[in-house]
Amino acid sequence: MHELLHLLFSTMRDVNPELYFNIISKAQQFKNFEFIASNYPNRTMGDLLEEVYVTELSKFLSGMESSI
Repeated sequence: MHELLHLLFSTMRDVNPELYFNIISKAQQFKNFEFIASNYPNRTMGDLLEEVYVTELSKFLSGMESSI
């Protein structure tokens, strides 16, 4: 699910960048942002935001506890 969400978000970024950045920017408010981001060194902030958001969204959609 996680990797499929990256494909969805990539398309969203191309089609509607304003919506994309509005959505992923919310990841900074997640309580575990720093913990998840620490698993992805040397990434841009945009990459980290997407990674954290997709991680939490995939947990949410799978019925797991998430920040969403």
